[in-house]
Amino acid sequence: MKAFVEPGRAIPVLIVDDDQDDFELIEDSLKICGKDISIQWLSDGELVLDYLFQREPFADSSKYPFPSLLFMDIRIPKVNGIEVLKLIKNDSKLKKLPTIILSTSDLSNDVTTAYENGANLYLKKPRGLLELKYFYKAIDTLGLPIVLFP
Repeated sequence: MKAFVEPGRAIPVLIVDDDQDDFELIEDSLKICGKDISIQWLSDGELVLDYLFQREPFADSSKYPFPSLLFMDIRIPKVNGIEVLKLIKNDSKLKKLPTIILSTSDLSNDVTTAYENGANLYLKKPRGLLELKYFYKAIDTLGLPIVLFP
């Protein structure tokens, strides 16, 4: 499971959120960055685990490439985002996957729990135009890293 991007190929990004409006906000934010990206959207924790571990229906890596970056809500159905994060960061093949938590919650317990379990970044989902402006800037400064696994 190597995440790399060949020249001329889109950067694979996985977004996990059960709210389509929030997914579209993240998708639009990424598109504004002007990078060549390929976005896959999943709506629950079970699906993201199947995707990352390349289990059916996601076994075809040419159709479902391993992501270079994962955006994930912490409140998703079936397996919550924190549990998914723990499984990712405790797996030798997945632990280096850059994982950005997105949530409407700004509770210190949620933020602390995410970082303690290996989140690379915790972003609060924007509510209102001013927060949206800051959110776009935060996404743009990420630079959409290209990650190479050993």
